[in-house]
Amino acid sequence: MQQSQTYNSQLPPSYPMVITDQPMSQVTFSDMPVTLHCPSCGLNTLTSLEYKSGLLTYLACCGICLVGGVLGCCLIPFCVNSCKDVKHVCPHCQRAVGTYHRLGN
Repeated sequence: MQQSQTYNSQLPPSYPMVITDQPMSQVTFSDMPVTLHCPSCGLNTLTSLEYKSGLLTYLACCGICLVGGVLGCCLIPFCVNSCKDVKHVCPHCQRAVGTYHRLGN
């Protein structure tokens, strides 16, 4: 006598796949180069700096004009890097990774 066997053909329950992003470490930019993990090329590197005229540069220029800056003295802030904003650039891929503003955001 043969017995027929029945098999439970149900699959085990499936569980949702959870994918989490790794948090980026918060980098504080300043007027000095910083070491960071470049989000564009993925390399750990020391940033290159580029100086751009910003709010402090223009306010200093206007301030010198108001107190009587003559003979182009009001243009001095445009020649002094300590008056300019600093743009941090990855030296490998040349992408901007952050900016340090002397005044404002």
